[in-house]
Amino acid sequence: MTLSRFAVLLLLLATSAASLYCYDSGMKEQHCHALQPWCVKWRNSSTMSRGCADVNVCAAEVEGCFPTHGSKAEERWCCCNRDFCNSSSTVVHSLFAYLIVVIVLLLL
Repeated sequence: MTLSRFAVLLLLLATSAASLYCYDSGMKEQHCHALQPWCVKWRNSSTMSRGCADVNVCAAEVEGCFPTHGSKAEERWCCCNRDFCNSSSTVVHSLFAYLIVVIVLLLL
């Protein structure tokens, strides 16, 4: 019984680690391609965009926000590499889902 719990948990972790999910500009789920290991939230004085990003956008390989000064407005983009981390809130949905799975497995 313990081996089956471990196998289910390992399978869940392996499938979620293989791909990244981000929010797009309409706050809808977006599945990122393998060459897009980052979620990004880009903002200037009038617009905000979200989506998947490759290393050309998030080249530092470090999570965080990076301000630049464009020709007409201040720009800022934030890069992160966890599922749905480019939301407007700080709630991490995937951690909540894992907690539910662990509780269910412990109750079995």
